[in-house]
Amino acid sequence: MISTVESNSIAYYTLRYQEADRRHRAGERVATSADTFRIGQQEDCDARLDNPTDLADETFAVIARDGEGWVLIPMSDFVDTRVNGTKVELAQGLSNGDRISFSEGRQELVFNVHHDHRYDPSKGNVRIPASMSMRVIAALVLLPIILFGVLGWIFYRNSSADEERTRLLDEASKSVVQISVDSVYYCCIVGNDTTVLDAYSYIVSEKRAISGTAFLTTDSLLVTARHCVEPWLNTAEAVGGSVDSIESLPVIWAIQAETYNQTHECDTTYRVFALCELFRGEKGTEPWGPKIGSWQMCYDSSRDDIVDLGTFTEDRYWRSITRHNARTDMMLDDIACCRVGEAGTIALALPEELPRLLPIGAEIYFMGYPDYNITGFEIKEGRVRLPYNEGDVIAHDGGLYHGYSGGPTLVVDGDEVKAVGVISVTDNTGGNRMYSVPVSELPALKKGGEQ
Repeated sequence: MISTVESNSIAYYTLRYQEADRRHRAGERVATSADTFRIGQQEDCDARLDNPTDLADETFAVIARDGEGWVLIPMSDFVDTRVNGTKVELAQGLSNGDRISFSEGRQELVFNVHHDHRYDPSKGNVRIPASMSMRVIAALVLLPIILFGVLGWIFYRNSSADEERTRLLDEASKSVVQISVDSVYYCCIVGNDTTVLDAYSYIVSEKRAISGTAFLTTDSLLVTARHCVEPWLNTAEAVGGSVDSIESLPVIWAIQAETYNQTHECDTTYRVFALCELFRGEKGTEPWGPKIGSWQMCYDSSRDDIVDLGTFTEDRYWRSITRHNARTDMMLDDIACCRVGEAGTIALALPEELPRLLPIGAEIYFMGYPDYNITGFEIKEGRVRLPYNEGDVIAHDGGLYHGYSGGPTLVVDGDEVKAVGVISVTDNTGGNRMYSVPVSELPALKKGGEQ
């Protein structure tokens, strides 16, 4: 506002700009008591407005003193002068609150007469900046309140989502168990008769048991990695050395059995089987459920890699399901399951859901019992690293290590935790990349499979 100045002026008037333009803010005013006040486009006009037409650059109208008041006189042949929307033909006396406009221009000037002695005539035309409206003041007051409210809502929503995710994962963890190889059997099979030729017990030998993870699904499937129940399939020990240099007796038996089966065509075959125990909780706890035999598990062996380890004088073969050469499809065989007598809390994702659930960067979770001597249960987070395509493994990170094999790869889908894969192997080429076999490879979800 202009400062209060005592004056002998009887009256002055203000023109308030209603719309903002390139020269004025909405609410800005001009105070004057001049005998003539020119409004128009030209630079010497007292109030300059945008030209509402393209025909002239001129003075649109003049406000002139008329005794104790003022009149508006049109000056342009091209721009209509209006008061309160009505065109002025010759002259129009101005009253308090009249709205002055020109042709189709957006800008209006509101005419108000004042007698408060707050204007000093010696200062000529005085520009009064727009004062902050109550709406603007209210908006400025409410803005931080709204902002904090939105941030609070986002925090509450995220916090609630985190709590719900934690609850869902805790519920799923109740069906995740440690699976540990108890003993291994070397068997001869003739028709329907199976004879145990030799046996190896980890308990009696006091050697380190081979352990991994398994989980129970809502439709009563016990699911794990196939190499957790047939550990001789994924050892690097078999490749490149003689049988005499291999320390693991199950691997020696696996080579002997595969060599016989590949070089003889008869009704007699040799197989290696394992008996596994399930545990939940700390080491030393009672077994969870009955022991599971590898011969009870259902799996697909159609893509197994039969590795030729022989020489010119000796035939030797070994069966593998892990990536040790250019082939990667046999990794999809690293999944096994069997029906058990109770249902778990982990749902299996449907095969057609996997592309939606596994975009690059998708957040996934892993559960397992890392290392036999560190049997505490763990949950880890990771991200999908490569696009998932049907018929391929799931590539992800996660920093997983021994003991997580066979555990579930999980996603939180709405209000449900779904297993999308089974943890399989680490990529030895580096880059923290690991692979899970998609649950679509479960024999229970496919036709065929081997029992």
